[in-house]
Amino acid sequence: MLVVIVLVYAAYTKDGVLSEKIITAGISALGGFGVGLAVGKQKE
Repeated sequence: MLVVIVLVYAAYTKDGVLSEKIITAGISALGGFGVGLAVGKQKE
């Protein structure tokens, strides 16, 4: 949902740098979440 909002905003304002930063941050957060889950399950 957040990605769609960012892409619509970027298309409206023609601001590609902001959308690139937000998408990169989102992917990083999802990756960190996945690593956290994997490490947590590995310790069990």
